[in-house]
Amino acid sequence: MSRFASHYDLYGVTIALRSEAAEVQAAGVAVLPPGWREIDAPDAVDRSYAITGGASSGCFDLYIDDEPATGAQDLDDLLIYFRLDVRAYVARTSPHFLFVHAGAVGWKGRGVLLPGPSHAGKTTLVAALLRAGATYYSDDYALFDRQGLLHPYRNPLSVRAEQHRVDIPAEALGGVHGQEALRLGLVVFTEYRPGHVWQPAPLSSGQALVRLLANTPAAQQHFRASLHGLRKALEGAACLVGVRGEAEETAQLLLDHGRTLGST
Repeated sequence: MSRFASHYDLYGVTIALRSEAAEVQAAGVAVLPPGWREIDAPDAVDRSYAITGGASSGCFDLYIDDEPATGAQDLDDLLIYFRLDVRAYVARTSPHFLFVHAGAVGWKGRGVLLPGPSHAGKTTLVAALLRAGATYYSDDYALFDRQGLLHPYRNPLSVRAEQHRVDIPAEALGGVHGQEALRLGLVVFTEYRPGHVWQPAPLSSGQALVRLLANTPAAQQHFRASLHGLRKALEGAACLVGVRGEAEETAQLLLDHGRTLGST
């Protein structure tokens, strides 16, 4: 029987978290996605998690919807799995927001979207954009409401350091968090290759839509709703594609390209 239980709303998705120790419960809450809100116990939850065991037993186990999911000797290792599962589940099932795998910044009152899977160099480019004066929205998931407006997703930047990743707040890079929802002004599909100079080509909104669907977790289960949401998000945005070189150089070129966003 779990001694500790709490419930959270995450963008319209309700999850339960149970554990046997206060420090385990606190550690689980610490890795929840940004924007969580603790709520009273509801009549039903969308997904439940339970962490059992402890240091004295030599292992921890994670249960999802009362089914065993994974185990680990170290709590931090278990929490990596928990964190990834919660984020992926919310991204697939949120009824209020459309999640897109993308970095995102604000520039001149419009959103700049950098879609792409993991290891495409999104975080490095977002960090360079922040150092160049852009406003931080996300390096992980870009959030769009039903009107197609971009909202902040306040996770720290996950920066690669040798063999692991380190969470760095936007403020440490001289950046500030975006506060308001923005209409997109620019969508850039790019990936890093050493020695290249960014020379983008234009994409039609239809071509961009197809690429965005591939980076939208909800698209497999909720295709029509995802299609509608992405069309709204792309309204009025310029779309570009091209291989980039070093992040600092690309960031300046990108912002130069977007210098007229505020007037479009």
